[in-house]
Amino acid sequence: MNCEILHTLYIKSNGEVLCNDDYGERVTLANVSIDLQNATMQDLFSNQAYQHIRESLSGGQIPWEGVCEHCAFIRHDEPYADLLAQKHITKLQLEPSLLCNLNCRCCSNDLQIQQREKPHLMDPETYGSVLSSLKDGGFRLDSVEYCGQGEPLMHPQFAEFAVATKKYYPHAWQRVITNGNFTYQKTLGQAPVDEIMVACDGLHQESYSQYRVKGKVEKVLQFMSDAVAARKKGRPQVIWKYILFEFNDSEKEILAAQDKAQDIGVDTLVFVVTHSEYHSQKYTMESIASLPIVSPKVTTNAHPSFFDGVRYGSIKKTLARSVLDKLSKKCLARIDEVVIMPEDLLQIRGWAAATDEIERIVVSIGDKVLGETLPMDLRPDVEAVFPQFTRQPMGFRFSTKIEQEALKKSVLSIELYNQRNKRMGCFRFPCVFN
Repeated sequence: MNCEILHTLYIKSNGEVLCNDDYGERVTLANVSIDLQNATMQDLFSNQAYQHIRESLSGGQIPWEGVCEHCAFIRHDEPYADLLAQKHITKLQLEPSLLCNLNCRCCSNDLQIQQREKPHLMDPETYGSVLSSLKDGGFRLDSVEYCGQGEPLMHPQFAEFAVATKKYYPHAWQRVITNGNFTYQKTLGQAPVDEIMVACDGLHQESYSQYRVKGKVEKVLQFMSDAVAARKKGRPQVIWKYILFEFNDSEKEILAAQDKAQDIGVDTLVFVVTHSEYHSQKYTMESIASLPIVSPKVTTNAHPSFFDGVRYGSIKKTLARSVLDKLSKKCLARIDEVVIMPEDLLQIRGWAAATDEIERIVVSIGDKVLGETLPMDLRPDVEAVFPQFTRQPMGFRFSTKIEQEALKKSVLSIELYNQRNKRMGCFRFPCVFN
């Protein structure tokens, strides 16, 4: 059993160190505002609460009954790992501000402001003390994510946090997650961040504001445009995060959002499957492969809670297959990713290219045909490597329920057919699941 709590650090605006999950925030592990007065971050990670977590997870038990069962980050099938003991923090999540300028549905922000101890705005000196203690203790820090139950850009001194990170950990990746209802130059223009993820769930005000209450979609789109225009040497990367709800999942709006993302020039537009109230009924984990993607740099993702029990497949490419790929002149196919989600849901992502138009792609495992799909995603990266193939789209996604028995025959087959229903090629991929 494993949990990311032993390789991440989540600090709230009042200095509390909590479990990194909406439900896990019921558990307080420490308070840097108090504890660092007489101790170090190394001492904090060795306190009674952290020791309880280690003993529980290493023994195959959940640490906090009534809490961990609802956690999005508990992984029952992952092997136990304690990176904190190795002085390695993969992500420090910081909540600079509990204050927010929106009133999003399903959000607990109002309640937390009423119940949480102040301050609701973190003192930058507190954060500096954390970084100093980590650095002096020899800790490695891979990334910092500015995000919490409030909006990070509501902090009037936000840039100071990013500057402090750059001072102590100049190579740590800095990501800001924001609702984007701000003027870019006034909030982030001087902050040395590497990535800005902007939550904008819809293209039109009518659909967007049903969840992002009090938000203005035009202001968010302008924020992203200004962020792209201000980039220097490719930083910051700008990610448009579009959570799929029942009021923003029409095919027309999804396609229009992709056009807008291309016009703005964002690095990625990611459509996210969620499990919360008002979630899309059209696009779920079972049906996300049918979401129409017609622009480059568009992808899909899901809430972390969907990934407990995921099994990742490793494609074993044989020498014979490598030789055949190099000799392929008329068609070629590859599998980029294959996973088995909980409840035996198989998901495959890959690409198929041909000199003739591909009418259908048949997916099989062993001798069992699983179903069909079509190329739907643009893959200019493939065209750059294989210039003989110019017909777009090339990328495909496939999702279906699969029986455990079928997994024993773990050879995936991708068959390509043209408009005349003639098979152009069959590509087999031995696959081993973890």
